[in-house]
Amino acid sequence: MAEKIIVAVGMEFTLVDKTKVKHISLKGNRERIEFQDMNYPIFKGSTFADSKKVDELLDSGEVEIFKLKDYPTWPSTVEIGE
Repeated sequence: MAEKIIVAVGMEFTLVDKTKVKHISLKGNRERIEFQDMNYPIFKGSTFADSKKVDELLDSGEVEIFKLKDYPTWPSTVEIGE
């Protein structure tokens, strides 16, 4: 089973297989989210161009979109790398 990660842009996010975003450079934003009874780090695009790619993924209709404000988030004390 492929590893799932949270990718976000703006105030929205999705849970995807890591392989689906391998073409996008991501960085951890030092936050975590509780989603579907799991605790995930939140990843965002490393650059503006990468953020646009995440936005395009969310707009593609291929993934389910969720609002960050609807789920508990908290600061992470650990820097998260790709």
